Amino acid sequence: MIPVATADPSRGHSATAAAAPATRTNLRGVLIAAVVLVLLGLVLVLDVAAVVPWQSLQVAAKLRGTPSSVQGQGNHSSSPATYQQAQELQQQHHQQQQEHQQQQQHLLEVRQQHEQQVQALSTLQQAQQQVQAGVQKLEQHYEHLSKSLAAATRRNSSSATPGSATPGPAQQQQQQQQQHGNVTAQGVVCTVLRNEARYIPEWVAFHLIMGATKVVIYDDNSTDGIQEAAAPFGDRLVIVDMKGVQGVPGDASVHRMNARQNWAFNHCKATHAPPNGTGWLGIWDVDEFVFPCMRSSPQLQGMNLIWDAYNASTKAGADGHALHCSLFGQNHNDTPQGNDALVLVNNIRRAPDSRSEPAAAPKAWEAVAEGCNKCGCCQVTSRKTIYNLNTVGKMSLGTHGPFSEAVIDNSWQKPLAGLCCNHYQFKSTEEARAKATTNLNDHYTKVVNTTDSKKHLTMLVDTLIWQYLPDMVQMLQQKGFHYKLPDVPMLVARE
Repeated sequence: MIPVATADPSRGHSATAAAAPATRTNLRGVLIAAVVLVLLGLVLVLDVAAVVPWQSLQVAAKLRGTPSSVQGQGNHSSSPATYQQAQELQQQHHQQQQEHQQQQQHLLEVRQQHEQQVQALSTLQQAQQQVQAGVQKLEQHYEHLSKSLAAATRRNSSSATPGSATPGPAQQQQQQQQQHGNVTAQGVVCTVLRNEARYIPEWVAFHLIMGATKVVIYDDNSTDGIQEAAAPFGDRLVIVDMKGVQGVPGDASVHRMNARQNWAFNHCKATHAPPNGTGWLGIWDVDEFVFPCMRSSPQLQGMNLIWDAYNASTKAGADGHALHCSLFGQNHNDTPQGNDALVLVNNIRRAPDSRSEPAAAPKAWEAVAEGCNKCGCCQVTSRKTIYNLNTVGKMSLGTHGPFSEAVIDNSWQKPLAGLCCNHYQFKSTEEARAKATTNLNDHYTKVVNTTDSKKHLTMLVDTLIWQYLPDMVQMLQQKGFHYKLPDVPMLVARE
C-alpha cells in the first residue's frame, strides 16, 4: 500500500500563524522608510524654495544697480550678511536719486541763466545801436556848434576895418544899448551849499555868461576849500560864511532843505538884490543850470540872456516864472575827476517828462513802472523860480517858490525863446550815496538801490545845453582854470 502523505491541519495552521508577524514587520519598515524619504524630500524642497528666490532677488538687484525690497522677516535672520548688502544698495539708490534731482535742478538753472543772458545780450545790442545813432547825431551837432563859433569869431575880427576909427567907451556903451536894451539889467543868483567846491567854477562861469551880474553863495560849514575855488571870479562872486552871520536858524550839523536855506535866500534878496531894480533874481542849487532854450546870438558878451528869455516867455504882470527842470540821473558809478570832469559834458542822460514829452513818457514809464511804483522814487518834478527884481522885495522866499502871495507864471509849455533848466541831481551813484548820508535823505537811498529808477532817470539823451559850452570853457580858461573841451565829448558813461 502506497503511503499517502497527508497534511496535518494543526501544523499548517501553526506555520501560517508564525509567518504573519514577520510580514507585518516588513511592511511597517517599508512604510516608515517611505515616510522618512517623503519628509526628507519636503525639507529639501522647502529649503531650495527659500534660498533660490532670495538669491535671485539679490542677483537681479545687483544687475539693476538698485536694492530689492526684502519681504518677510525670517529670511534676513537666517542671512544677515545678505540683508546688510540689500540695505547698502537701497541707500546707494536713494543717494543716486538725490544726485539725479540735483543735476536736473542745476540744468534748469543753467537753462534759465542762458535765456536771461540771451535776452540781456539782445537788449544790449539794441541799446548799442541806439547809442551809436545818438553819437552820430551828437557829433554832428557838436561839429555844427564849433563851426558856428568859429564863424562868429571871424565875423567879429573882420568887423573892425583898418581905416575905421575906434569908438570911445561912451560910444561903445551907446552901441551896446542900441543893440541890446537890457545891458543895464541886473541878474543875481543865490545858492546854499556845503562841500561842493569842485562844482563852483563851472556853475559860476555858466551863469555869468547867461547874464548874472553877481553870484552869491552861502557857505553852510564847508571844509573843502571853497574860498580858493571862488577867488578867480573877484567881486562878481560873493561868499557868505553862515557861521559869521547872526540869526541863522536851524541845526548847523545837518545840511538839507530847511529853515537855514530859506533864511539864506531872504537874506540874499535883502542884502544883494537891488531893491526895485530892473532884472532878475534866481534861487537855485549848484547842481541846477538855467539857460535860454535857444541861443539868440553867436556873441554873448555884454548880453543878459536870462533876462531876454524871461521877458519873452513870462506873462505880463507876473512877479516870477516857475522853472520846471529836466532831471538827470546817475550817468556814472564813480564821480568823474580831473580837468575833463565838467558836469555839462559828462552828464547827458535824463528822465522823460509826461508833460513836456508826452510821446516819450508813456512808453518809457511802462518799462520801469513796476520798480518805480514799488519804491516811489522816480518822480521827475523839479521846480525852481526866477523872480522879477522890481517886485521880489515884497515876497518871503523859499527853496521852490515864494511863501507869500505872488503872481507866478507856472506855464509848462514854453516858447523857443523861453528858459530851460537842467537839474543834475544824481551825477553818479557814488555821489548819490554820499548825499543820502550827508543830507539824511531816504529818497537818495531808494534811487541808488532801485534798478528801474536808474533806468528811468537816464532814459533820454539831452545835449541842448551844449550850445553854450565853448563860451563857458573860454571864461574858465580866462580865469586860470584848466578845464577844456574834449575833441569828441564823452557821450556815454564809461564804468
